Amino acid sequence: MTQQPDTGPAPFTETVFTPSSTTMAHEHAGLLVSEFGEDGGEGFIVAGTLDPALAVAAIRHYLAVEVDWADLTWATDEFVRDLADGSKAPIAHTTVFTTREDGGWNAAFAEASADGAVPAVWIVSPHDPYVIAARPTEQPRPLPA
Repeated sequence: MTQQPDTGPAPFTETVFTPSSTTMAHEHAGLLVSEFGEDGGEGFIVAGTLDPALAVAAIRHYLAVEVDWADLTWATDEFVRDLADGSKAPIAHTTVFTTREDGGWNAAFAEASADGAVPAVWIVSPHDPYVIAARPTEQPRPLPA
């Protein structure tokens, strides 16, 4: 009898998933909010809409109920200031969410027809190299069914 060599655990396989209240930081009016970076320093993503105004309202709600009370004024003021001065801007585009080996997730711009694509608004720096490289062309609104 030949013994099979131990190949160790199976390699991690990235999978596409649909965001839910258990995978995102906050839910408001059916929209799912999460931060990029620590304390939203790199921006936010709101899944469930392509409307920037609805996304901004959901983020404001998130900041009001989820952020530690001592940081609330700072976080809200910084968010409003970032939008006003253009250091953060909304980008509405369908997005695919994928799992990461460390238990987190990644988000990437995707065509509306891509498997697992969901509407999302990213509030990020328009000058971020990742955003510049990955920024898609405008999608028609409303998205075709």
